[in-house]
Amino acid sequence: MGVSAISAIGSTYGQNYRELPRYTEAVGRHGTATMRGYRLSEDDRLRRALITRLLCHAVIRKDEIGSEFGIDFDNYFAPELARLHSFVEDQLIESTRDEIRVTFLGRIFIRNLAMIFDPYLEKQHLAEQPLFSKTL
Repeated sequence: MGVSAISAIGSTYGQNYRELPRYTEAVGRHGTATMRGYRLSEDDRLRRALITRLLCHAVIRKDEIGSEFGIDFDNYFAPELARLHSFVEDQLIESTRDEIRVTFLGRIFIRNLAMIFDPYLEKQHLAEQPLFSKTL
């Protein structure tokens, strides 16, 4: 039997042991079952905010992200914005000077849209070695 938990506290993530015996032992020994943690970089925090807004609200307001993180949105995300063109052509998103908005049809593919802004997926060669659940 396995258990799992990932926690987000401020700019950190922690993951607990998955196997129940190790989980129980760690809690008994240390009072916590955390097996590893990760401290987010400023880029991680920026991308987390962007992806969260996209997934939860289906819109990214460029000026909000830019103001919050002190960036020029279009310059910072130029490679990602270039990869969004096919989604615009397929009418899955509407992209204007001020925002990126997911269309009604695009909501079916919203996780695919969010993946464009996640640099870790490309580094992990997701297409060659799936590590996460399928998007559809």
